[in-house]
Amino acid sequence: MNAQPEFDEQTQERAALHALGLLAPDETAEFEREMWTRPGLRNLVQEMRIGLEAVARTESKREAPRHLRETLIEQVSNRPASNPPITFPAYVPETPVASRPTNIVWLPWAAAASFALLGSIFFFQRNAARTETKTEMVKAGEATQQLSLATSQTVGLNRRLADLEAETAKLRAETSRLAQTQAASWSKLRVAALRTTPSANPASLAGGLVLWDADQGTGMLNVRNLPPAPAGKDYQLWVVDPSQPKPLNGGVFKTNADGTAQIYFRPTSTTTVRADKFAISLEPEGGRPVAEGPIFMAGD
Repeated sequence: MNAQPEFDEQTQERAALHALGLLAPDETAEFEREMWTRPGLRNLVQEMRIGLEAVARTESKREAPRHLRETLIEQVSNRPASNPPITFPAYVPETPVASRPTNIVWLPWAAAASFALLGSIFFFQRNAARTETKTEMVKAGEATQQLSLATSQTVGLNRRLADLEAETAKLRAETSRLAQTQAASWSKLRVAALRTTPSANPASLAGGLVLWDADQGTGMLNVRNLPPAPAGKDYQLWVVDPSQPKPLNGGVFKTNADGTAQIYFRPTSTTTVRADKFAISLEPEGGRPVAEGPIFMAGD
């Protein structure tokens, strides 16, 4: 039978049951009203009936047993008339219908009914399977999109990780270079410890330390426990270079209240300074070009 695409599954199922005569009386009346207003539905029912009759005619034309026919006739005769037939205007089928055989064989009709029901079940199961397949395909598509997104994010994270590792390697190399440079610089530093001289107060606990960078010609002085200079006086640092006739001026400074001081200095000289010794004297405020006051601290 050729199902019309304009009818849904429920309508096709009712049409098949109507063609088989399996609808309840009230459902039959309602379906026949609908069938009268929809010519296409009448054609669908007619095609189902023709197909069922064709299946029935393929079997041998044996009459049902006489006792079975008599039983059926008796049951029909005794049926209560509680549901009188509904009268509708007669209609002429759009498709000519071949005359039905009067000696309908009962067993082939049962086979045809079973075939129709099985076909309906198969039809519904097929549509349900299609719907389920579409749902699974949609889910598979969503899962594929999520997997693709996760893969893209993973690729991006891997690239970022590679960039961070490259930057870390550069920082490590730079740190190593700076450490080597610093180590080389420290290896070139000379250290001189300064101690008090007889000119200083014998009870003084003053001490000092000089770090001298021969390559740069610069140094740093740290002193402790050196009493503040009297009013009108400054402490002055001197750098002794054996190649120079006089000590070189390293600058003047004052101590803090706790006797500490820290200064960076560069001796005034037109040539490279070779510092062998360092000394601190007490000079008039502002210092002098050459040492005039007593030497308080010295060291080499």
